Amino acid sequence: MVTAARRLDHVHKQLTTLAQRTTDDLHRVAQGCAQINSLRILQNSAVALDILAARRADAVEHHKDLIHTYQRATAAGTPQHRPPRKATVTSRGTPAASRSAAIPRRSRPPLPRYPMPPHRPELATFAPAVADRLPGHWTSRLNPARTGPEHFATLQRLWDEAGHAASLIEEYVHLDDAVMHGPGEQQLYVTHRPLRTGELVIAPLAPDDDAILEHHFDCIDGPSGITVPDDPVRAAALIARRLLPTYCAALQALRRHVAERPDPPRLPAPSPVRETVTLTWYPDGTFGAPYTSVPPEVRATLFMAGFCYFPHRDAFVLSAEYPEDDQVRRLQAVAHALTSAGIGVNLRRSGNPAEPTATSPPGGGPHPRRAR
Repeated sequence: MVTAARRLDHVHKQLTTLAQRTTDDLHRVAQGCAQINSLRILQNSAVALDILAARRADAVEHHKDLIHTYQRATAAGTPQHRPPRKATVTSRGTPAASRSAAIPRRSRPPLPRYPMPPHRPELATFAPAVADRLPGHWTSRLNPARTGPEHFATLQRLWDEAGHAASLIEEYVHLDDAVMHGPGEQQLYVTHRPLRTGELVIAPLAPDDDAILEHHFDCIDGPSGITVPDDPVRAAALIARRLLPTYCAALQALRRHVAERPDPPRLPAPSPVRETVTLTWYPDGTFGAPYTSVPPEVRATLFMAGFCYFPHRDAFVLSAEYPEDDQVRRLQAVAHALTSAGIGVNLRRSGNPAEPTATSPPGGGPHPRRAR
């Protein structure tokens, strides 16, 4: 009963803290002091509040059942001293006590046994216990901002080659998490495994260094996160055997790539061309080039690719009767043949053809670092 009461108080404290934090955020948004973030306030906070409310209601019902069971058990185990009853004689001359003793008494059904719900370990005690058992000097730190920019920046540094641990972390709402810091920039993300009360998820993190770019992770056998039991001794043994060797080797390879290739590889510059042929994309879906703009040595290549000379247009034209994919293959053949001969190819359009429609590339800007 004491353990159930402490768990109820802990869940209630978490619920009130999160509700007060969400209320403060909405109050600042209402006053115009901050901008609303729907992903943080309306989704993560709402789901976390629902989970905590359900956990508190379950803890209250379980506590009531424990109190009722305890009261019945103590009442059944306490002897009751009743005064002896006088034997009463019925009209037939038989004592009433002897008649009642002759009637068999029904056995009382056993009291229901409510199994104790599985207990999730507190990360405030689990993470330090695991850190003390890992090789080298390790420390642990709880993440206070579970829905802020710091938390999402941590999730972006997940280095999970297999992707299983990253999916367990990113696709569920976690009420608490921690980060363990070790030697050589080693960092391990720790949180509860969803839908499994007796297990936790351990995922390595990439170093938080602006000098590390995406191309530095190429050709590296990256580490993968694992799930461990809630026993600190067994969890530390699994981390040291299954995760740390691959993680340390990947960090060494990553630092070597940063030192050897600080900049991403650049594509080689195009070779110079002696002349250029321009192909025009017309509104009716045809591709053409004026006859006078096509050098004589290029005309045979256009004929082989399906271009025909139309005297009334005085141009080489690739008919729109060809399917779209067939047109693409023929244009690629022309471009490959001409560029191999040192002749450049330009492709422009005239007007707005109906099909295929040209799509503009998305807006630029620096690409955020994706989760490993």
